[in-house]
Amino acid sequence: MSFRFPHDLVSLKRRQIRVYNQLALRPTVGGAELRRDQLNAAQLAALGVDWAGQ
Repeated sequence: MSFRFPHDLVSLKRRQIRVYNQLALRPTVGGAELRRDQLNAAQLAALGVDWAGQ
């Protein structure tokens, strides 16, 4: 039996990767907003009820 990651966790991780890539390409364009989005996604991933405790 294989483990399936919750869809919302996968979406959050994709969002984090997208933001990391945007920051890497153009760190000074909208950097503060992107960093806030990155922190928000990380917090949501850490606090997610579907995978907390698994």
